[in-house]
Amino acid sequence: MLADFKRTEHDVSDNVEYASRVQAMENLIAERDADMRVDFGFIAQELMKVYPDLVHEDEYGYLSVNYTGMIPVLVEAIKELKVELDVLRENAFGKTSANPMVSAAKLYQNIPNPFDEQTEIKFFIPSSTVKASIKVYDMTGKELMKFEIRDRENGSLIINARQLQPGMYMYSLIVDGKEIATHRMIITGK
Repeated sequence: MLADFKRTEHDVSDNVEYASRVQAMENLIAERDADMRVDFGFIAQELMKVYPDLVHEDEYGYLSVNYTGMIPVLVEAIKELKVELDVLRENAFGKTSANPMVSAAKLYQNIPNPFDEQTEIKFFIPSSTVKASIKVYDMTGKELMKFEIRDRENGSLIINARQLQPGMYMYSLIVDGKEIATHRMIITGK
């Protein structure tokens, strides 16, 4: 009977050892599977050049990306591409806008961008335009500034960095009630 007890005790020890080995093997398999999945991301150093407010550097010099903050940027980029695609489709199929003069209006990317003192936004507004403005929005879509454009044809607008906080903003050209184009501008801190 004592021999049976020892064997049972030995069997229990073997079972515990076997269970821990199985657990260790399952952990190795899980780690391997985790290493095999494909993750996508941005290179923080490159993103920092274009969108410095979306990259954070910790006390050890490690960079991290604010992926949630990237969502509005990507959505706006998709909107811009959709507008460009619609224009290309209209041109390809011979369709024209109801008001060809509105479609002739242009908004150009501000220069310099990013900026820390001032930037220039160039635009073209057809002479037949009744009303035109450039609006500046924060990344939540809140309108911060509105500039009525009285000049027609080629013109420009200067924005001083001290008018806004450092960060990323969107600006749009509105001609006769229609949004013509939207671009991003970045104000860096000094």
